[in-house]
Amino acid sequence: MIYTVEWLAWLERTEKTSPNGLAAWLHEHVLEPMRTWNRRQRDLQALADLDAHELHDIGLTRGEIPYVISRRELQSNDGGANDNAARHVA
Repeated sequence: MIYTVEWLAWLERTEKTSPNGLAAWLHEHVLEPMRTWNRRQRDLQALADLDAHELHDIGLTRGEIPYVISRRELQSNDGGANDNAARHVA
């Protein structure tokens, strides 16, 4: 699914003006999973379009592509290395 500029602008306005209720539920259960899936498919396709030499240049093999994409998703959920939030030591 490809989002148009108008759709994304409407979505940003909706998210800012409606942080709760139906809009919040739609965002959490429909829109965000769709965005995540769309981003994953786009990234998988971009890496799949590279030839073996290009993949080697970035240190990947074709079999590692799904793993790399899944690790990126996990890292994007934990804030990543540039997250300035305080860390809690167990």
